[in-house]
Amino acid sequence: MDQLLHEINEDLNKDKLRSFFKKYKFILFFIIAIILLSVTIFVSRKIYLEQQSKKSLQSFLNINYLIDQKNFQNAKDELWKLTNSSINIYKNLAFSKLLELESNNPDTQKKIFEKIESSNLNRDDKTLFQIKRAILFFDNLDEKELLRILDIQKFKNSPWETLALDVIGDFYQSKNQNQKAKEFYNKIINLKNLPDIFKQDIQRKINRLG
Repeated sequence: MDQLLHEINEDLNKDKLRSFFKKYKFILFFIIAIILLSVTIFVSRKIYLEQQSKKSLQSFLNINYLIDQKNFQNAKDELWKLTNSSINIYKNLAFSKLLELESNNPDTQKKIFEKIESSNLNRDDKTLFQIKRAILFFDNLDEKELLRILDIQKFKNSPWETLALDVIGDFYQSKNQNQKAKEFYNKIINLKNLPDIFKQDIQRKINRLG
């Protein structure tokens, strides 16, 4: 009797399974297809990024060779190409090296910074380049342009917020606008998790302003 009941239950379960599969087979096939497609895209992207990384590394090594050979124009041309790399680290290196090679050409440096602004670099990389821009052109910037480059709202909660505020404070100090300089230095002092050594340095700047 028990054996018979067991066989009946098995048949019922098989019927239920067949019925379920028949009713939802298209949905199941769709889900399986999505999973397979996702895996394929993930693997393909990984392979693509590895290939791009090797290609970008080879380009950067070649650029360094060109620089060693004093072939600066070809090195610059290759660096401009490398700024379109899909690998962030090589894109950063390309922009940095270009700025270095164009140190005597401020107009070209401005074009480099314009491309950085329009590039798809991540937020923290872009803000760091903005600080570099402010430092490079520090002596030739007016207040409006400096505050545009170092837009404090864009630096909120950025790892470079402290440095941006410090550069702005130094700018006002260089213009003998001590009250405004203190305002930005005090913003640094009030930041959370500010290292003591940096806080002490900023406090000395505030004290010197009287």
